[in-house]
Amino acid sequence: MSNSQQVEPQEKAKDSSESTDYIERFSRERTAWSDDIVNIGRRFRDVDNLAEVQVDLYSKRQQALEYQYKLISIHSKLKTTYTAQWKRAFDEAGKNEDLRYSEKEKSKVADAMTSNLRFKVESVQNQIDFFRETIKGIDNMNFGVKHRIEIENFKAGLK
Repeated sequence: MSNSQQVEPQEKAKDSSESTDYIERFSRERTAWSDDIVNIGRRFRDVDNLAEVQVDLYSKRQQALEYQYKLISIHSKLKTTYTAQWKRAFDEAGKNEDLRYSEKEKSKVADAMTSNLRFKVESVQNQIDFFRETIKGIDNMNFGVKHRIEIENFKAGLK
């Protein structure tokens, strides 16, 4: 057995565990962020604390924005790596074999060879989308602070 054949299963196991790490990490992050936003939303009930709520919302928005940009940078690098590896796998498909592959078969081989990296690219993209929606939710909550104050002022005027 050649040296490359011995290493390959270990690399596949490593790639598989890295994919699991991505899934678990992103899942924990989404849960933590969702919990934080829900907790801030619960604080809307007390009008006296709306100034603190607004500060917390702006802070969370900034953190989410910075993390989203970091994810975009990671996504860009992963996408570049994925494209290069896919092209390399496409070009190498059937090169040292007695079989001759069609373009479609080469594409399938390249897809199979780069599936783990494609999964990472898609996972990071999903996380970027989550943070994009989280930022929109925070923006809506910030907009809601003004309306919450107006409602309280209106209620006080009716009494």
